[in-house]
Amino acid sequence: MPWVKTAVDDMAWRIEKYGHEVDESRLKKVAKMRRLSYLIDVCVNDTFIEEAEKELGFEYVYYPFEFEEISGSEDLYQLKQNENPTDKENNSKILNRSHEIQKEYWEELCAIIKGPDYDELRNSEEGWDEKYDGSDLRA
Repeated sequence: MPWVKTAVDDMAWRIEKYGHEVDESRLKKVAKMRRLSYLIDVCVNDTFIEEAEKELGFEYVYYPFEFEEISGSEDLYQLKQNENPTDKENNSKILNRSHEIQKEYWEELCAIIKGPDYDELRNSEEGWDEKYDGSDLRA
């Protein structure tokens, strides 16, 4: 995926600066390419928790691992639960939202690469510029 990001960044810069296409469609392509680059960056670096933290307005609270001996056994230990209820609830919200963001971003990434249904665009009553959103790496 990182090589796709590099290629998309290069194409976006070149199309924006040197493209011979009309602004209406060219700038839509550049915007989609930049969005694709951002989505690839988030997916490759796995920063979904950070995205959820920004969106929700609070940070994930990390606690060090601590183990306690299980009563009745000297060789068995269990993870000690140190989270307070508020942190536990907030961490759960962040994790749930990060999974939703991950799914949304991957779906958006695939949709941008795939592009629109061109048959539907051609058969539409609306004009090309209104319907075309700039997606599709083939365009």
